[in-house]
Amino acid sequence: MGPQAHVAARRPWPLLLLLAGYLALAVSWLAANPPGAGPDEDAHYVRAAGLSQGEVLGRKVRVQRSTGQPAARLAFSEAVDRTYYLPAHLAPPDFSTCYRFLPDRSAACADLSQGGNAGRRLTYVGVYPPFAYLPAATLMALAGQPVEALYLGRLGTALLCTGLLLLTALTLWRGRRSLLALAGFQLAITPMVLFLATTLAPSGVEAAASACFFAAVLRIAAGRRPPLKLEWTALGLGGFFLATSRALGPGWLIADILAVLAFGPSLSFRRRLLHPERWGRMALAAVGSGLILALAWGVWINQDAGVTLAEVTKGMAQAVPQLRWLAPQQIGGFGWLDVTLPEPLTGVWLLALAGFGGLALMLGTWRQRLALIGLLVADLAAIVVTTGIFNLPLGVAGQGRYALPLGVLLPIACGEVVYANRGRLSVRLRESLPLAIAAATVVVQVGAWLVNSRRYATGTSGGWLFMLDAQWKPALTWWPWLFLALVGGSALMAAAIIHNVSPARHLKLHTASDRAA
Repeated sequence: MGPQAHVAARRPWPLLLLLAGYLALAVSWLAANPPGAGPDEDAHYVRAAGLSQGEVLGRKVRVQRSTGQPAARLAFSEAVDRTYYLPAHLAPPDFSTCYRFLPDRSAACADLSQGGNAGRRLTYVGVYPPFAYLPAATLMALAGQPVEALYLGRLGTALLCTGLLLLTALTLWRGRRSLLALAGFQLAITPMVLFLATTLAPSGVEAAASACFFAAVLRIAAGRRPPLKLEWTALGLGGFFLATSRALGPGWLIADILAVLAFGPSLSFRRRLLHPERWGRMALAAVGSGLILALAWGVWINQDAGVTLAEVTKGMAQAVPQLRWLAPQQIGGFGWLDVTLPEPLTGVWLLALAGFGGLALMLGTWRQRLALIGLLVADLAAIVVTTGIFNLPLGVAGQGRYALPLGVLLPIACGEVVYANRGRLSVRLRESLPLAIAAATVVVQVGAWLVNSRRYATGTSGGWLFMLDAQWKPALTWWPWLFLALVGGSALMAAAIIHNVSPARHLKLHTASDRAA
């Protein structure tokens, strides 16, 4: 085998190791969280289980007025509360009330041995669009008891989310030779993204779909070559699930498109969208159908949350000083906001992102710099707006995850700017940058998994060797999932180490040896 063939043969290994690492981490997250540990997972369970029985939109209920509750919250409950019929084998026990918001208490207190009786169950996510729940509901229909149904539902959501994330990585990698092309992707896929992607809720779907759609539009807008089926597939699937994931889906989709336009796409971008080939027409039709379905669903349910403009304005004003802890939740704010990522781990991720973003600002054009700054401002503004609309007026805490569909865009955009200008980097920096980013992300990814797992095994007062004296244990005990998390982190690191022996250097070595021979 000649040197060129040898280099070509070894190029996919960093990519394959990277993808395998994220898959291993996702599986370990899915298994290590007890039932109900995802945000609002009890409510999402009823929504998905009802859909698995063929009930698309449950029955509206009359909300009992009670003193002490904000008027906006009562109006919101009137608009969104629904009941769904669940047969006895899907009627859930009390998954998480005994340890929810009590981080010192393990998940062992939950009695999951007894389900409920057949009947109608209330959920406050009753009017959420059904489309992101379909994979979960399909698998939940196969379950014989509630805990099995919940984990099957998580599996369905995880299959959709990881599929979208892998499609994102392949789209950013296609036609490229360096792991530097995926540096932004690695910083976009925070532990919070993996956590949400493996819980029974649509939050992970909208974040993964936004990353997928944005990456596809960015690559198509670059204009250096005609888009291939891979990019059109990412655009179609990402756009469809982004539009249909939640009520704000169409807004996130439009924001993604505006973000790409801010970077100044090529002149051929408009022509490719207006006159696409057959595969492109199918992808655009998928995005269009997603928008139509999302808008039709909104018209059908006719949801009016009853939150006034004055309440929203007041909530947004209160959310601004809360950004200092709301924004880091996009890196890690697990459970019911009762599992926080330690500041050193958050700091490592922010430092890596700031360094990579600073490099992108240094290398980019003025238009690209303004677009990157705009993405950062838009993410922070989205946290403030969503908190002001959906949280504080209702008397509940703000959550940074609501703006994750915008939060994942900035690292990906930085990655595209850095890769496009890689020729201006020194060889040493070009080779060491993927290694440095991998080291930072692996420390935080594995550390976040350990922090979250300890909280449920022993409570936060327990030791770091929680697998030895765990009060709550997942299926098969902690050991296989700990092993899988470590394997996932090792695979991410190995991808960067293998990449660090650059193809160019490898080719020079082989050429020199051939000449000597």
